[in-house]
Amino acid sequence: MVMFALGVYAVAVPLAARAQQTQEPARVAVLAFGSPETGGYYPDVFKARMGELGYVEGRDVVYEMRWARGKVERLPELGRELVTLHPEVIVTTTTVSARAAQQATGSIAIVALNMSDPVASGLAKSLGRPGGNITGLADMSDDVSPKRLELLRAALPKLSRVVVLRTPTEPFPEFMKNLRGAALTLGVEVSTIDVSTPAEIAMAFDRMTREHIGAAIITSSFLNLIQRQLVADLALRYLMPTTFVFRGAVEAGGLMSYGVDVADIFRHGAIYVDKILKGAKPADLPIEQPTRFEFVINLKTAKALGLTIPPSLLLHADAVIE
Repeated sequence: MVMFALGVYAVAVPLAARAQQTQEPARVAVLAFGSPETGGYYPDVFKARMGELGYVEGRDVVYEMRWARGKVERLPELGRELVTLHPEVIVTTTTVSARAAQQATGSIAIVALNMSDPVASGLAKSLGRPGGNITGLADMSDDVSPKRLELLRAALPKLSRVVVLRTPTEPFPEFMKNLRGAALTLGVEVSTIDVSTPAEIAMAFDRMTREHIGAAIITSSFLNLIQRQLVADLALRYLMPTTFVFRGAVEAGGLMSYGVDVADIFRHGAIYVDKILKGAKPADLPIEQPTRFEFVINLKTAKALGLTIPPSLLLHADAVIE
């Protein structure tokens, strides 16, 4: 399980205490960037953890779900719609949905999950004291982007050209800044391809092949997250080595990943909601960040790509899929 810093997960007040204060179930809104068909797993993980904490849906809590279906332009309207429902808490699933919720309300508590960098993106003043009405959990994938390139280079010693597959709505400027610094040291040329739809992902792999790109780094944008199976399948079809931010893509057939467990972020998010429903203020709840990252390699995929992974690299892996 991924460990997070700056958080305490004890459940301090019994749910019975809350039941004595009100007979109405708490209203928890969820502003999601994706769709229930492709991204419903993570909110379901969140709701399951809420159940483990004692919140029975319909009795103790009511969920208001809104899905942007991958269209960032829908998020502001959906955020404003949720605010009119007067929820006790709004939960968001990505940096862009967190920003839309923050613009919609300055008073309702927001628990933002899967943020790339809360301070750099302007969502919080600091991790320890976020201020305002927003708190949550960050994946901090920007900080370790150089490590992903180093791992790729260890698997592919002759690697000279890499493409970063990202979305224009989630450009991850700090991710790119850190990655370009590492690329300069390693002598690797880094470029980017922006994609907004599954069809554009397919076109991106065709373009990478035509331009003789050596490998692809896949960002943690929500599109890449929910289309991880498509990305992994295309990478195999085009024989393109890939590294991901999330393990699920390697389990789907990607070559390797280095990052946190996204599902674990959503599980921990329920703890934040629990604290807020019991009276905690978002401004006083530190934003948590991971203290341990997981390195996963898919040897079956490596074989399909015709790669021999060095034994020294395998020794550093937390998990090897065979």
